Amino acid sequence: APRTPQEALLAEIVGRVLARPPVAIDDHFFDLGGDSIRSIALVSQAAEAGIRFSIADVFSQPTVRQLVALAAARPSQPDAQAVQPLAMLAEHDRLLLGDTVQDAYPLSTLQLAMIYHNERDPSAAIYHDVFSYHIRFAPDLAVLREAARQLVARHDALRTSFDLSSYSVPLQLVHADGAELLEIVDIAQLTEAQQEAYVLQAFQQEKARPFDIGRLPLMRLKLMVRDAGSVQLLMSFHHAIIDGWSDVLLLTELFTLYHALLRGEAVPPPPRTRYRDFIALERATLASPAARDYWLDTFDGMPQRAPQAAQRERRNVVVLPVAVPADASARLHALAGAHSLPLKSFLLAVHLKVMALLSGSDEVSTAMVASGRPETADGDKVVGLFINSVPLRAALGEGSFVDLARLAMRIEADLLPHRRFPLGEIKALLGRPELGESLFYFTHYHIAAGLRELGIELLRLTPHEASSFPLVANFWLDPFSSQLHASVATDEDAYGEPQRQRIAGYYGRALARLLEAPLAPHREAQLLGADELTLDR
Repeated sequence: APRTPQEALLAEIVGRVLARPPVAIDDHFFDLGGDSIRSIALVSQAAEAGIRFSIADVFSQPTVRQLVALAAARPSQPDAQAVQPLAMLAEHDRLLLGDTVQDAYPLSTLQLAMIYHNERDPSAAIYHDVFSYHIRFAPDLAVLREAARQLVARHDALRTSFDLSSYSVPLQLVHADGAELLEIVDIAQLTEAQQEAYVLQAFQQEKARPFDIGRLPLMRLKLMVRDAGSVQLLMSFHHAIIDGWSDVLLLTELFTLYHALLRGEAVPPPPRTRYRDFIALERATLASPAARDYWLDTFDGMPQRAPQAAQRERRNVVVLPVAVPADASARLHALAGAHSLPLKSFLLAVHLKVMALLSGSDEVSTAMVASGRPETADGDKVVGLFINSVPLRAALGEGSFVDLARLAMRIEADLLPHRRFPLGEIKALLGRPELGESLFYFTHYHIAAGLRELGIELLRLTPHEASSFPLVANFWLDPFSSQLHASVATDEDAYGEPQRQRIAGYYGRALARLLEAPLAPHREAQLLGADELTLDR
């Protein structure tokens, strides 16, 4: 039990963040269901209570006892000041802004990269994401329209366009007024087969309809009323304005606003944190000698090789599912709890093991998606593009899959203070264009579970996501069932069909081996398929 007022306060905060009773001072944050997004809420709420530590600290010292002791041992520092509107603009750029623009600031490095890849070939729909949700829901359409309008008013990202050439640097412009996002179509008169055909056609048309980055909106919603009790919602957006957590946040908030308006209830104020705060954090990281030294030291002495393939004008993405046992999620949670490691670390261990096989070396380099959200009270509630693909270097060595998971967590904990240094800038700093040919991505959008409390039931989800990475290993926990899913997305031109199928098989077998024998030497895991073993003999 807590021994001091500070420990009692932090234990209460941990319990609130994780939606559980107050915890003991030696309970492990990740054992209790903590993750990187929940860490933002923990860090920010603790700071408001006068207990200051970082997300990196949560990874390295994840108990109430450790965090209170760490915070007490550090000298107090003044609170970071929020960035004011237009503060990052040169004076002559401010004078060029029109009356309809209420804020403007430079683009992040990743925003520029996404715009580049998307503009290079809009027909490939790279970084143009489309999600089609079949939902059991009977809305009042007028109220839903108003909820969509309020959603735009609450979030700067939905009122943002890009101007790459009119100012001294490329800028994103936040307009005072947004555009209508929601289009409503009634298809209830169609048969079920005709509805499915209509929905599929709408999905394909939206995928083929590029965004004009200089005009609003850069997100579109289309609601198709299927019958008295269900709708199809098509959500399409330019990835440069929002990340994966943000699109789920927007979906959840849309229906939260709808129910509040329907019942005449008040809604929470919009987040105080703004996307410009993240831009300032990224720029500070780019100027940090410690961050530069970290990335230089991390890859010092690692043999360099030519990139896998030259850039192409077109990238066709093929997504293959990975076989995941039905009880994998429960078994991984139990394994994570038994060894006080995040579930994510075990999945990253699987990825590292497959990368070692594909590269033919225990010295592995790959990239991992990390969140750079501000560690503020509402940093998990602001909408924008906060992710970065950070490169990892891992020497797998001997040991078990549990040891690989420990290695994965240690690597992530070490890089967290420097996670906002953009991948493109790291490549340039190191002179290593081959970094980032493969990507590991783990998501658990647990906020979507709140849709059930609003009476919203998701019947089916059809996604389209395409990136510029030749190989992406995706792992995600279903927010409703907590079921683990996995897929491998590959560049069609970089990998042939047999190779794609084999790679998906490697992930499935590595995951199965981890679950069967987590303490057995990972070198004993046989990842090759029967066809390859036959060829080998």
